[in-house]
Amino acid sequence: MSADTQQGDVLILQTLGVSGGLEFTIEAVNGILTMSPDFQTAAFVSLFGGNFEDDGTAGNPESWWGNGLENETRFMVRSRTQALLQSIPATSGNLQRIQAAAEQDLRWFTDQFTGAGVANFLDVEVSIPALNRVAIVIRIEAFGVEDQFTFTENWKAAA
Repeated sequence: MSADTQQGDVLILQTLGVSGGLEFTIEAVNGILTMSPDFQTAAFVSLFGGNFEDDGTAGNPESWWGNGLENETRFMVRSRTQALLQSIPATSGNLQRIQAAAEQDLRWFTDQFTGAGVANFLDVEVSIPALNRVAIVIRIEAFGVEDQFTFTENWKAAA
């Protein structure tokens, strides 16, 4: 495998931990990291990249480590989705709040104002597939290539 095949982001695979927490794995084959040719890793970091003490607000010192390298707040990752899943009850009535948070966390994909605008279409659907679980389905199109992926997360806040 040559260096020119190492394009994209390092692939982060989400797994639901035994204790109910979010875990992730990074794969390597023959010592070479597996890369993600799409936006899955970027979306994962946008939704869940903050540590569990991150409340999703600006200026929180517990936010994603990459925010410490960024000077402009409009480019910072907030992980509002992760913060809400830990702080509001797992009810169908709160799905709209999770949907809005996910859309806001992922807005940078299509936002021309921030200068990112790496995709021309983004759609987010949120559902409750099982007790205390939320599924976030993301459809994204960039440069004529459409992709879809789903994150299933434990909804940690007590009802």
